[in-house]
This record gives sequence, structure tokens and C-alpha cells, in this order.
Amino acid sequence: MTTHARRRLTMIGALVALTKAGVALPTTSAIAAPTITAQFSPQTGTLTITGTSADNTVAVADDATGTITVNAGAVPIRGGRPTAANVTILQVRAAAGNDTVVLDESAGGLPSATVSGGDGDDTVDVVGDGTAERYVAVVAGTAGVQVNRAAAYSSSITLAAVETLALNTGAGDDTVSATAAVARRLHLVVTGGAGQDSATLIGSARPDTFTVTPGVDDTFVTVSATDYASLDVESVGVDLSGSGSPDGVADSVTVYGTDGPDDATLTGMHTSLHTAVCGASPGMTKTPFTLTFEKPLPIPVDRYPLVCEPAGNRLCR
Repeated sequence: MTTHARRRLTMIGALVALTKAGVALPTTSAIAAPTITAQFSPQTGTLTITGTSADNTVAVADDATGTITVNAGAVPIRGGRPTAANVTILQVRAAAGNDTVVLDESAGGLPSATVSGGDGDDTVDVVGDGTAERYVAVVAGTAGVQVNRAAAYSSSITLAAVETLALNTGAGDDTVSATAAVARRLHLVVTGGAGQDSATLIGSARPDTFTVTPGVDDTFVTVSATDYASLDVESVGVDLSGSGSPDGVADSVTVYGTDGPDDATLTGMHTSLHTAVCGASPGMTKTPFTLTFEKPLPIPVDRYPLVCEPAGNRLCR
């Protein structure tokens, strides 16, 4: 009998003896489930966060002292105290599962980050710091997306195997730009905040998906298709008030067409205010309207084609 076999028999005998003595042995269900881990390496300045195969939420932020926390401190960080000053790269490996990774910069900026979603439907939620920020989303590698951020400090976020990128710009006059190549790799969701925000989304000849919810101030959205044959963005939902109800602030929506045939339909509400004139009481009239493209304007364009009086004595100007 080999030494390994004798050890195995000895272990089996010990387990049998413990069972006869009434000692409860650990079962599979009693073994602790895998948890999210975080490891900081002061030598390389790398903070690595690793998820599990379950549906995880990983929220990374820094507090008022500059200390970086994971899930508000619920996930212990081994290796030392990471801060926005001594961490040069943040790595998040979400692993399998439908995971949500939150990079919260509302209390201060985070270092550049790489996020690998793994299997499942994964979302990365970026929360701005309230200053005037500029986000530029570009493709990275064969399947990834990189978001370059410029504000009081600059950083980048590189994404791989991530299905949704949510940019919550927060307060400040923020700008967001992305191309159709980005939209083909993930679903881009842009949410503005207080301030005058702009989002430039460049479509392509393929179906593109953009979702935009501006904030409550003078916010505008630009959908353009420069250097493309056609703009194949089926719909862009714009909530100019940020609440679904009128906010009394002047907003504007600008849509740029292409050098190919473009069709556009605009719907809205026309509001007319009038004083007590011509025997009518003061009042306000709201009339819904729809503007649908019919045909190109003639060249040269007649700037004042409408006749305001039936006899044609005066033109609308």
C-alpha cells in the first residue's frame, strides 16, 4: 500500500469516527459563496476588482479624502489604501452574470479604467463630477469601446464585452460625442443634467441605437451623419425637460441630414397667446402640429412663399 493510499484511508476513518460521535460536518451549502474581491498593488499603482459568476453590482467611487472605495466600503481592499493619487489604472473584471459596474466621479475624479464584462448582459454606468466635461466615445480594438474624458483632469475608460454604456454627465456644460461604430458595439445611453449639455451622435447606413435624455436647462441634441450615404437612425427619443412635462426653458433640437435622400417628421405643440383684441378675451391656444417632409425646396429658395391676405396684397415676413 502506498503512502497516499494509507493517508486517504486514515482521513476516511477519521470522518467516520467524527460522524459516529455526533459531530456535524460541513455540507456543500455551508461553504461560503464566492464574493467580489479587490486587490491594490502599490508597486504598480493597479487596483484590480474581480467579480463572480453571479449578477454583481460593483460601484467604485472616491470619498472626500480621496480614498477609493468599492461598494461604499463593503468590499475590503487588500494591499493598502488606494487613492485617486496613487492608483494609475483601475481594472474591473466582472466575470459571468448580468453585471452593473458604476464608476462614480460625483465626489471626485477616478483614474483611467478598463472594464471587462465577461459573459452576460453587462452595463457600465459613468457618473460625472458636476463640472464641464467632454466625453468622446470611439472604438477600441476589434470589439471594444474607449471613452476619453476631459475636464479638470483627463482619463479614459476602455470597455470589452460590455453591452450598455450609460453616461450620466451631471451638472455642468457637458458634451458627448459618439459615432455609429460605437453604437454597433454597445447601446449608448446619454443622460444630461443641470447645465447646457450637447450630444453629437453620428449615424451610419446601418441601424444605430442611441438613447438621449437631456437635462432641464438649455439642452440641445445634434444628430448628424457627416460623410455617410444615409442616416439610418430609426428614432431618437428626446425629453427636453428631463421630467416629461414642460419646464418653461427654451430648448432647441438640431438635425443635420446627409447628401442622400432624408425623410423627417416633426410633431409638437404650437402655443399662441393673445390679448383682448377684436372682441376676444385674453387667452392661450394650444394646437398640436405635424410637419412632414414632402419634397425638396425649389432652387432658388423663395424665403417668403406664404400669402397672408386672400387678395395677395401682403406677404408673410
